[in-house]
Amino acid sequence: ASAILKEALRAYDEALKRNPRAGGTWLARAAAGVSLGYCERDPLTRCREAIRDSTEAIKLAPNESEAWHRRGLSRLNLVRADGPDPKADVLEALHDFGAAIRIDPRNALAHQDLGGVRVNYGLWLSSHRTDPGEWFRTACADFDRALAIDPRLEDARLWRFNARRFVAVETEGAGADAGAWLEGVLEDAPHVLKLRDDAETHHHV
Repeated sequence: ASAILKEALRAYDEALKRNPRAGGTWLARAAAGVSLGYCERDPLTRCREAIRDSTEAIKLAPNESEAWHRRGLSRLNLVRADGPDPKADVLEALHDFGAAIRIDPRNALAHQDLGGVRVNYGLWLSSHRTDPGEWFRTACADFDRALAIDPRLEDARLWRFNARRFVAVETEGAGADAGAWLEGVLEDAPHVLKLRDDAETHHHV
């Protein structure tokens, strides 16, 4: 996989030399770079490069929802990779996903990934002994919007299940609403179990 991604990056570099105003090529390079970072176990460097590439695409097409979404994803991956300033990275990711949604309110993946960045920051807060309940509750609303637009989004449903469970069981913020959050967990549980069964079946094929 690493060799294929490196070859793809070289091809994108050549294409950008010929046409540096090809916004789609900048976005493709950003996506390949993030994937390569995880293969190389150096995601921080590759995520920063992906942010740079996505910014070039935004400069070329500031009203393109996908360009803002891609930069938000690059920042989300920076949070996941334990960048040096997670709060700043989260705020910038929230800004980028918000811009993608303002341009295209039906961008279901942007709603999903907006929730994803809240969940990742909530986990970081939890690891630093800070109650992340508000971040998880807000993330659930993002996942609700994503699934209302596209019910096929498996990641949104899985993340919502985990966020609901976290609020209901492990945070201080559930309070009297804990029962309602547990009902939400039970609502998502059959879908999540099916996803896991399908993944296990695929693994053994």
